[in-house]
This record gives sequence, C-alpha cells and structure tokens, in this order.
Amino acid sequence: MNKQEKKVVVDQFKEDFPKIKGMVFTDITGMDAASMTDIRKNLKKSNAQFHVIKNTLGRIAITEYTKELDGLFHGPTSVAYSFDDEMITAKILCQIEKENEKLKIKGGYVAGKVYSASQVRTLSTIPGKQQLYARLCQVLNSPIVRLVTALSEPQRKLVCAMKGVADKKEKIN
Repeated sequence: MNKQEKKVVVDQFKEDFPKIKGMVFTDITGMDAASMTDIRKNLKKSNAQFHVIKNTLGRIAITEYTKELDGLFHGPTSVAYSFDDEMITAKILCQIEKENEKLKIKGGYVAGKVYSASQVRTLSTIPGKQQLYARLCQVLNSPIVRLVTALSEPQRKLVCAMKGVADKKEKIN
C-alpha cells in the first residue's frame, strides 16, 4: 500500500467515524477468505460494514476522536460498524464468534464509550430497537386495553342477563 492509498483509507475512516453508531473490533487471526466473506455478507444484510484495517492506520484515523481505542489495535484487526443501529454489529459478530472459534471479539465502541469484549457480548444480548419499541407500545397500550375491558364489562353482563331472560321467556311460550 503506497502513501496515497494509506491517506485515502485514513481519510475515509475519519469521515465515517462521526456517523458510526456502533463499532466492534475483532481479531481475525487464522481466518480464511471464505469466512471473512461470510461475515461481510451477514453484516451487509443489516446495513453494516466490515473492514480489515492496518493497526497504524486505524490509530491515526481514530486518534482525532478518541485515544481510548488504541489498546484494540494490536494483532490482525478488523472493524465492523453500522451507521443505523448501535447493537447490530455486536449481535451479528457475537453469533458468528459462537460458530467460528477463530473470530475473537476485542472490544467495541458504542455511543462514545469503549467496551471490553465481555461487555460487548453482554450488550449483544440486549433486544434491538424495534423489539424495544414494540415492548414499549405494548406496555403503553396495556392500560388502555384494560380500561376498555373494564368499561365494557357492565354492558356485556347486562346483555347476557337480557339474553337469559329472553331465553327463559321463549322456553315458557
């Protein structure tokens, strides 16, 4: 990689970094090209990106924003990140890590905070935004459903009583 190509990589990463919602660093020692392609495909389905990055270039690009990530740039390093969802990269990579023992999570960066590998694994168990929104809607909707049920119960009982009286009168006639 010549100096110009390195500058392009660093500039692209510097441009992307402020827009990144969630980022996971992995160690890819011993992984073959087919496995890396599978990881890229899985991440691409969720609108996330996966790049192998030289440690020096990664440090140069990120130092402008934070120095806390320096410790993650050692050994063969790849970076997965998403512009849409903070947790999707962690969820996908933790699942792949369970299936492929060669992939090792080094740590992550979410919402301006650096997380260790174990913290990233814990964060990956948190439900996604859509699931949390669905739960919130269900919680907000629950009291309304109970109120409607409580308010309609007396009318239902009255209708049932009237039907019972009507049935009795019909049997008598």
